[in-house]
Amino acid sequence: MLNLSKSKSENLFEKIKTAKDVTKLSIRYPNYDLEKYGPSFLNFGKLKSLFLQSKANSINIIPSDVGELKTLKQLEIINFSYQEFPKWILKGDLI
Repeated sequence: MLNLSKSKSENLFEKIKTAKDVTKLSIRYPNYDLEKYGPSFLNFGKLKSLFLQSKANSINIIPSDVGELKTLKQLEIINFSYQEFPKWILKGDLI
């Protein structure tokens, strides 16, 4: 499991480009815009479980690129606010 909780570096996705074998990823309270790094999630070709927790009242959005992860089976999200829930999550194979 790769835990990126409370990471303050926006460059963290550059550091983990070689993390192709990671199956579980946890990102809590990021101090950067997750959506900006959406394509970086595709580097996790074996990711099965993703936990994302944003700060309360933040404007973070779950990148739609996450929905393109073929191996992702579990997505846990906390403190993400939407006017309309992302359709890619609803039609996915996540359990």
